[in-house]
Amino acid sequence: MRKKRFRYCPYCAAPMQMILKETRKGQEIWKNACPQNDCAFVDWNNPVPVSIVIIPHEDGIVLIERKRNPGKGKIALAGGFVDEDEDPEEAAVREAMEEVGLTIEISRLLMTYTSKSVNQHINVFVAKPVSAIPVAGDDAERAFVCPVADIPFDQLAFNVHRVALKKWLEQTNSP
Repeated sequence: MRKKRFRYCPYCAAPMQMILKETRKGQEIWKNACPQNDCAFVDWNNPVPVSIVIIPHEDGIVLIERKRNPGKGKIALAGGFVDEDEDPEEAAVREAMEEVGLTIEISRLLMTYTSKSVNQHINVFVAKPVSAIPVAGDDAERAFVCPVADIPFDQLAFNVHRVALKKWLEQTNSP
């Protein structure tokens, strides 16, 4: 069960309670909800959307060294939160520009991943660079092209980046 975000209803100020909302696949789904029948606010606590992007570049891929936590000093793919009124693909394009200074063109959606530990729904895209040289910006201490054979899996900041890169490599190397 996730941490409660509200102690009191944001609409009527009644104390929130854990209420059984449904049973799914034999499992009870409890939600932090307002017990007032005329209000019935439910904190659905839906996952936050995130887009990350794998950018093949010449014989390698574009990576960053993170400037900030989480994962300060570790290696990562470019990516970040999807803004309000933004498509996940648009977020990937924006994040590539902000973090590595590259204009990209999305080739495809590689996978989606749900991180229950941080309540995120992560879209992983593969893109091709339109502009040429990655330059660090925003959350990146540095941006660089890493040869595919030298991807530092043990230094990656986030598990989803490991999973995505391994899946991409499997698909890239398969007949």
